[in-house]
Amino acid sequence: MRRRLTVVAVLGALGLLAGAPAASALTSGQRLFGGLLARDARVSAPIRALLRAGGGGFVDSKILIADLTGDRRADAVVLVGSGGAAGDVALYVVSRDGANGRVGNLRVVYAEESGYRLAAHVKNAVVTVRAPNYAQGDEVCCPSTLTERDLRWNRRTGAFRVSATRQVAL
Repeated sequence: MRRRLTVVAVLGALGLLAGAPAASALTSGQRLFGGLLARDARVSAPIRALLRAGGGGFVDSKILIADLTGDRRADAVVLVGSGGAAGDVALYVVSRDGANGRVGNLRVVYAEESGYRLAAHVKNAVVTVRAPNYAQGDEVCCPSTLTERDLRWNRRTGAFRVSATRQVAL
């Protein structure tokens, strides 16, 4: 009986590890933004710990690149995966832009942390962030509704602001 439990525990651990990409399998974008997030002061300690080797988390390979600030330079939307059922748990917009068109180093200009199964897409310099809303009895795969928030850059303040929020029935 003890041996059977040990085998189940080992197989379970291997299954959990399979969710996170191996360090050598990371793309150059994942390594670049993972390092940047690990050093940025706007990134919380729990997310930094998640991104550390052995933390189970990783920068999602689907990094969205677009000019989100209107300066004709590329910006990035970066999601951080939990390595488990929670999916992507944090979202960051990374840019060189600041207030009144000032340019600085590449850094986090918007952070959304403590999410659950976050998703994002970009269209016409608007970042739309989706998060599930579960009703009693919903399966993890199938929330009843989603909350969508549109983020737009404000050149004067040098920050992204929520410009619209809506509930989407599924």
